[in-house]
Amino acid sequence: MSTSKNNLFAVIDSGTNSFSLSIYEPAENHAGQFKRVYKENYFVELLENSNQFISPAAFERAVRAYELFAETLCYKEVDTVRAVATAAFRQADNAAELITAIWEATNIQIEIISGEQEADFIYQGVKLASPIPAKGHALIMDIGGGSVEFILCNQQQGKLWAESFAVGAAVLYNQYPLSDPSNAIELNYLQQQISQKLTNLWAMLAKYPPQMLIGASGTFDVLLALVGKRKTQNLYELFPAARFHKEIFPSLCYTSFAQRATMPQVPARRSKMLIGILSLIKLVLDNCPMQQLAVSDYALREGLAWEMWQKKIKNGFK
Repeated sequence: MSTSKNNLFAVIDSGTNSFSLSIYEPAENHAGQFKRVYKENYFVELLENSNQFISPAAFERAVRAYELFAETLCYKEVDTVRAVATAAFRQADNAAELITAIWEATNIQIEIISGEQEADFIYQGVKLASPIPAKGHALIMDIGGGSVEFILCNQQQGKLWAESFAVGAAVLYNQYPLSDPSNAIELNYLQQQISQKLTNLWAMLAKYPPQMLIGASGTFDVLLALVGKRKTQNLYELFPAARFHKEIFPSLCYTSFAQRATMPQVPARRSKMLIGILSLIKLVLDNCPMQQLAVSDYALREGLAWEMWQKKIKNGFK
């Protein structure tokens, strides 16, 4: 890894549904934390038809996204870059071919990280932004397209437990197709199937009951919009978890795709997968009632950026 002359450094998160480039710079005088100065993302939907294979169209979208990232990095003169890939790359049969194609097109090397590494980076990123309760425990939930990471933590002991589960938005959408609109029988069945996959989570929630659920961006940004909150300069926002039960889930769970398409708070790229993920969030809140829900602006990318920033400090920003 080379060192950028302008102290900029970048992270590329190659997720299941979207690829995102974030560029950071150290805080003034290198005394504080880093700050994000640019963000660019593309919806690639790697697992659009299958949980095991990246289709030719998705393959092409992924390579093109990296070509655009490479152009941005060149234009902004950023040469300190770390590109990582998560669940879709861990499970797709032709992921290695895609990594090779991206390398040949852009000279950017992608590193596939494990679910455990992903959870570690998410925890580090969220910890930089969101309030971990002074007393009691918090549950961090990061919803991706291919997997969902859960991390239990507190201020005194840090991370208590973490695990990645293959119940991401695209996986649920492909594996458990719902009617349009969905019905109560389907949603109950879906929650039963998800619950069986989260046995370890239920055991840990019983052992360390959390007081707060911290959602790491993505779908949780949609929840913020649905309760009338907008992102400000804060790196996190809070709202009562009761609003999810009373307002969000009841108003959306039986809507059609066409109805959601008219809602300005629901991005089109998330609309078709939204009901399954809302069912997952409801399942978690039903199994472990929490009073507050926090939405963190920092997650995996910032955890990676933190690690890179530490190396830049060690190297003296040369």
